[in-house]
Amino acid sequence: MKLIDVHVHLLPDNLNARMRKWLRKRLNSEISINMDAEEVYWNLKERGVEAMFNLTHAVDPVHTYELNKWQEKLKMKHPDIYTFGSFHPSSNVNELPALFKRYKLNGLKLHPGVQRFLPNSEKAMEIYRVLERENKPLIIHTGYFLDNGYLYTHPRFYSELVEKFSFPVILSHMCYECFEYLEKYLDRRDNVYTDCSLVMIREEIHSEILGRKVRYMPPSNDFLERYSDRILYGSEMPIVAWDPWLPLKNLLELDVSEETKKKILYSNAKKLIDEIG
Repeated sequence: MKLIDVHVHLLPDNLNARMRKWLRKRLNSEISINMDAEEVYWNLKERGVEAMFNLTHAVDPVHTYELNKWQEKLKMKHPDIYTFGSFHPSSNVNELPALFKRYKLNGLKLHPGVQRFLPNSEKAMEIYRVLERENKPLIIHTGYFLDNGYLYTHPRFYSELVEKFSFPVILSHMCYECFEYLEKYLDRRDNVYTDCSLVMIREEIHSEILGRKVRYMPPSNDFLERYSDRILYGSEMPIVAWDPWLPLKNLLELDVSEETKKKILYSNAKKLIDEIG
């Protein structure tokens, strides 16, 4: 079966190590994949991944240029990688169009939980207005985040993004437990998508921040069938603390139609690639 993976984190070695250290501390477990970016790329290719979206986000402003330059080199080496580049909300938003052009970025990745901004803040709106003018797609983290719960990423914060703009948006992680928000956003316009990274591991993980368990589980089969044209496969590779192919296994075992599985694993992302170039 052909695959397109829309949620991959290939990073420079120094930031890869930093990310692993942070996640090891937060998860209190060893990250299962000990590979550098090139090894991860070829591992994905060997598993049948035809193309991938590589996501980087600037933890602080100084990372913006480092990561986008990294993305440019990665894309030159591997043309089947579509780059969603970095921009920190505290940076000068007027620089964003030049970043797209200079580094040949296909789109932008934002992570409100890491970058500590609200998706409905004025800073966010400034970025969205640039994406609207440039007609560039956005991939943005939604729902629970290990470091601060729902403080920056509760799904209710994304209504302005969906309702006031028209550029393509991928709401990562299906809003976790809050599928009612995701349903509303997918109904709003046809070029709002979601990826199923993390929710396909079928686990409940205790959150110290919330004082309860958080469900890392997919929505109902009915939901998956109804929105089969808007759901994309994502692995989160290589920043995973479980069997990296468990989400794919769980997806393939879902009691949904084979056509729905093909759309999620390949066809929807292929259509989006054709649209964004």
